[in-house]
Amino acid sequence: MKVEVKCPTLAEVWNDYQTVRHLKETTRKNYAKRLRNHVGDWMSLPIDKITKRMVEDRHKEINGKANANSTMRTVRALLFFAIAKYEDDSGESLISVNPVTRLSELRQWHKDKRRKSVIPFAQLKAFYKAVWSLENHTARDYLLTLLFTGLRSFECACLRWDQVNLKVGTITILQSVAKNGEEHTIPMCTYLWKVMQVRQLHSSTAFVFPGKMRHTHLTSVQKSLQAVRQRSSITFSLHDIRRTFISIADDLDIKDGVVKELVNHRRSDVTEGYTIRSTERLRRATQKISEHILSQIEQDEDCSEKTVSDLINRYAKLRTIPDDVLFTYRRALRQVGVLNTPVCNISDEVIDGIEAEFAGSKEALVMWRSLMSYAETQGLLPPGPKKHTR
Repeated sequence: MKVEVKCPTLAEVWNDYQTVRHLKETTRKNYAKRLRNHVGDWMSLPIDKITKRMVEDRHKEINGKANANSTMRTVRALLFFAIAKYEDDSGESLISVNPVTRLSELRQWHKDKRRKSVIPFAQLKAFYKAVWSLENHTARDYLLTLLFTGLRSFECACLRWDQVNLKVGTITILQSVAKNGEEHTIPMCTYLWKVMQVRQLHSSTAFVFPGKMRHTHLTSVQKSLQAVRQRSSITFSLHDIRRTFISIADDLDIKDGVVKELVNHRRSDVTEGYTIRSTERLRRATQKISEHILSQIEQDEDCSEKTVSDLINRYAKLRTIPDDVLFTYRRALRQVGVLNTPVCNISDEVIDGIEAEFAGSKEALVMWRSLMSYAETQGLLPPGPKKHTR
């Protein structure tokens, strides 16, 4: 006697799917949100009760074309999983047809318009100045890291210090975090290397960009993003920063294979799959991109008229440094004899000397490196090797 096997509900399929597929946390949350918000009333239904007409109608009802498509793709994935997993005593699938195929049969999928927006090169200076003016230094350095690496926002937000090698200047994105599931290591340009060095001096957590709770990573920068948009008059998203990095690389005629390695895109070309590039080969590319960005950011000022004292005034105003801290720092620089030195005379030898003087004071060393980093990005330092950026 044939025993009828009961079809699982969509909720039961979803639970089994999570167990078998080992989804990344972000993917799991996205799937759960779509199911909850757009097909929540289907979750208690046996999957054989979900019809093609239901799929067709619900796809039309969901607000937002992207939401409608992504929701139905999620349902489609669950039902294909169900077809493969659940069967009766004779080995036949409990459902033979995936009802979401109706959308393909009728060509009802909404056309996905791939976003192509970037931060215009001519507006990079305004963008950068707005980022640098942020009171939230974590958000500031996070956005700078996105700009100078092209990392995906989540890959960057959850970076830990054990993924950042400050001795050789590299960042490693773990397999568990990377969108394509492949661990990759990218070199830092000298500018970002300096930012990371200064940031680590301040750090007391395992995360490069900690969240509100110190034991968690950064999860949202919406307030800071809004501030940058208002101050720069530029409308952009976090992913636009990534596209900006890639677009600049293209403008500089950097090989596609090199760019794909820097931003961890899958390489479709067979020959590319056999190409192994050294870290230094990639560093030359990322350095070229960063120098192109900085060339637009540099201010058109006569640095010969700017002294270290003037630079401190500008930096203190930008960073809202307390008067007592500013007084202590000015006194320290006066004691080592550089307070009234023109910024354009700050050579590598001067930098090395001051770093040696401040070696016993973490606070003074952090302030000095932050000041030099700011001076360099504003185009106020003379050209040269600039050891302080390494």
